[in-house]
Amino acid sequence: MPLHQTGPMHTRHEHHWTTESDHTTSEGVVAYQRCACGGRRVILTRAFGLLQDDLASVGPARG
Repeated sequence: MPLHQTGPMHTRHEHHWTTESDHTTSEGVVAYQRCACGGRRVILTRAFGLLQDDLASVGPARG
């Protein structure tokens, strides 16, 4: 039996995002975040913090 994930996971959970780094840009603040499950996302918080966009999201790391 393999010790790593070999197929899609069907268990859903609420992600608990932790910011690894963030950077101020002309569009707002870009933050790189990860979840303990291995999921990652990049978000943009626009000026004044009124809007937040998910720029990219990926599932758990494979390997």
